[in-house]
Amino acid sequence: MADQNRGVFIYSRDEEWSEVSRDIVIGDGYISRIVASTTELVAIAKQFTGEACVLVDCTDESVDVGQLYQSLSQNNLPMPMVLMVAESQMSLATELTNKFACLVMLKETGLSKQRQAINAAFGRLKLVDHQMAVQRNHGRLTQLSERERSIVDLVVEGAPNKQIANKLGLSIKTIERVRQSAYRKLEVRSTAEMTRAVILGDLHDIVRADIPATPVFAPVVPAPFGASRNFVNN
Repeated sequence: MADQNRGVFIYSRDEEWSEVSRDIVIGDGYISRIVASTTELVAIAKQFTGEACVLVDCTDESVDVGQLYQSLSQNNLPMPMVLMVAESQMSLATELTNKFACLVMLKETGLSKQRQAINAAFGRLKLVDHQMAVQRNHGRLTQLSERERSIVDLVVEGAPNKQIANKLGLSIKTIERVRQSAYRKLEVRSTAEMTRAVILGDLHDIVRADIPATPVFAPVVPAPFGASRNFVNN
C-alpha cells in the first residue's frame, strides 16, 4: 500500500476516465482529488501537506503544460507531472520531456503502467523540487537591475559594504539601499539566502545536464530514432 500522506491529483475534464483513475489511485492507498483547471489544482495543492504528483490529461487541447508547470513552480509546489497523451501527441511528449522533468504515457495504457508511472513520479520529487527552484530563482535574478546584480555578485563573493562602495564608486548608504531592493526582488532575508538564490538561479542554463533521461511510458508506440533510451516498452 502507498504512503497515506501522499496524494495523486488528476487534472482532467474526462469524467469517466478521471473517476476510474481516482478509484484505482485510492485503492492503491493514495489520497486523490480530481481537478479541472490549473487554478483549482494550485488552490487544492496549497492545502495539501504531504507529497503529491499530478496526472495531467493532455488529450484535452486546452491544457497548457508549460503554464501549469510555471504555476506550480511560482507557488512552490514541486509536484512531478505524469502527462497522459494520445498516440498522435507523442512528438509533443518528446518536446515536453526535453523541457521538464516529467513522465509521459499513453492515456489508453493499462493500469499497471499507470501505477508504474506514479511510482516513478514520486521518485522524482527531489529532482522536480531542484529544477523548479532553479527556474524560480533564475526568474527573480532577471528582475535585478544591472547595478543590483553587480552589488549582489560582490555580496555573494563576501565583500563588505564599504569595499563594494569603494569598488563601484558609490556611497555606503546607496549600497545598503540597493542591497535591500535586491533582497526584496529575490525574496530573501539574509546574505546566506541570497547566496543560495544566486547559485540556483545561475544553474538555469546548465540544469538540464543534471536531469537524467526521462522515461516515457509508451508501450504501444515505438521510440523515435535516437531517443530509444527514453521509452519503456515492456
